[in-house]
Amino acid sequence: MARIESGKETLDEEPCNIMDVGKEIVTMFAADMEAKGVTFIPTVNVAHENIYADETKLRKIMLNLLSNAGKYTPSGGTVSMTITERPCDQPGYVIYENVIEDNGVGMSKEFLKHLFEPFVRERNTTESKVIGTGLGMPIVKTLVELMRGTIAV
Repeated sequence: MARIESGKETLDEEPCNIMDVGKEIVTMFAADMEAKGVTFIPTVNVAHENIYADETKLRKIMLNLLSNAGKYTPSGGTVSMTITERPCDQPGYVIYENVIEDNGVGMSKEFLKHLFEPFVRERNTTESKVIGTGLGMPIVKTLVELMRGTIAV
């Protein structure tokens, strides 16, 4: 977090395969979700698999988002991850939309404006004894913006 806050975090873009990253993420979470009794539905719809990206940061973003979804979704719930390639007007570039959805404990409308603030957690998550620092979403937002992307809830 200190490196990110100092503005010293940079991208290390190299060739990678978005399908391989997606498969790795699915493999990491599928067993845990199944053991918890959560249905995990991954979907990847892309035309251009081979890209230049910071694979480590991309993986960190996806891991944080899926970890939160799994952590806050009770047994019997569902978590879905959808990666979709969207049209891009800039030659040589691609836009991927990554959507993580769950039917976990949720957030109040009032909390949404604070979601990306460091060390802030919704009261219902602290009361339910779900462990966390409140740093995952601020880190995700910073990394997404570093990669020239946007994130919304």
